[in-house]
Amino acid sequence: MIMISSQALLRGAFYFEGGEIVQFKEAYEVMKQGKKVKYPHWGGCWYWDHLKGTIMMHTYDNQEIDLFDTQRKEYTLGYLAGDGFEIVEE
Repeated sequence: MIMISSQALLRGAFYFEGGEIVQFKEAYEVMKQGKKVKYPHWGGCWYWDHLKGTIMMHTYDNQEIDLFDTQRKEYTLGYLAGDGFEIVEE
C-alpha cells in the first residue's frame, strides 16, 4: 500500500505499508514496474502505460484516460496530494 501524508508530500515522500518512507520517484517507479495504484473507494485505478509513456487512469466505467488529459484537473490533483493510495493486488 502507498500512503501519502500531507507533510510527506511537502518533502516529496510517500509511505509504503509498514511506515517506510519512499521518495516520489520511487513510488512512480512502482507503477513503472507494472503495479497499479488506487484509493480503496475507487472503482478504477492508475497505472503506467509503457507504450504511451504516461500514467493512465482506468475508470470505474472502463474508460482509459491519460492522467494529463483529465477534464477535472483540480479533482485529479487533489488525489495526487491526498492520503490513501494502495497498490492493487491482481
